[in-house]
Amino acid sequence: MPRDVERIQEMLTEIEVLLTEICADDGDYLLQAFTNDPEYQHQVREMVDEARARLERAREEVSYLSVEDRINNNEHAEGLMRRLWLAGLTGASLRWKHTVFTKLVAKYRVSGTSLWFKRVMDFVNTFLGSLSLALPELEAVKEAFGLFGAIAKISRKKKSANVGDQQSE
Repeated sequence: MPRDVERIQEMLTEIEVLLTEICADDGDYLLQAFTNDPEYQHQVREMVDEARARLERAREEVSYLSVEDRINNNEHAEGLMRRLWLAGLTGASLRWKHTVFTKLVAKYRVSGTSLWFKRVMDFVNTFLGSLSLALPELEAVKEAFGLFGAIAKISRKKKSANVGDQQSE
């Protein structure tokens, strides 16, 4: 159980890092590839800030699952643990999801392509969907990552179309 808490916290931390990268000045996946509209970019930054705050609250909530809470039979911790179990975020299931997530992020970090970014976004969206069953405040973050993944897909298609146009000239 303590290792499950660590895995969830590690994943939430990495998800927050990904959010930070989305708004990095040199990032082009969401702020520049889809549109150069400053209002759009401002909206994305606001959504990212809100999502980061929700992720921080979720990490704090998961931290309540400490050994002391379980020893003291803390009802809040027991309820949260049960919701995580029902969502498939404990034991072998969580270990597998953590491993897949770690590998996807590593592939994205090495390649830096929008395809691997999209794959990471899809996984994050699925993971947050499960986690939002236990922590409903993460539903909005899940939706944001769904949008980020869709935008990455559109961006990739735009780049392919531009390459095709350049080759036919």
